[in-house]
Amino acid sequence: IPATDTPGAKGALVNRYLDLLLSVQPPEFQREFVDALAFIDSESQKQFGKDFRTLAVDDQIWLLTPWAYPRQPSHWTERNDNGTEAPESTYRHFERLKVLIAAAYYGSEIGLKELGWDGEIAHGPYEGCEHSTTTHT
Repeated sequence: IPATDTPGAKGALVNRYLDLLLSVQPPEFQREFVDALAFIDSESQKQFGKDFRTLAVDDQIWLLTPWAYPRQPSHWTERNDNGTEAPESTYRHFERLKVLIAAAYYGSEIGLKELGWDGEIAHGPYEGCEHSTTTHT
């Protein structure tokens, strides 16, 4: 999630949250996450000869857009632009990362404020006892 007029994933420390989350997940979950990152880097290398994080923003968008907005298969359009079907795993890898990153971002204070949270706690502030502190024993 890039920074725009609001801080992005970097500002929301999404990477730290995901590191913590992954540290308590089973090995299979961790492997699937790392595999998803490796897949995107692999595709980036195939298309541009560079790791994804070093691509220009426009190239990152170009690479991710088909996965973010997959076409629904039909008898009219069963294949992608180069004549081959995109494997289902492509979408699973992207979806896995998208869900985790979005949840981490919108669960952060920065993400919540972007959604309209005003900083107030749902039940209001805790006021404590209403009587004088001298009446406690």
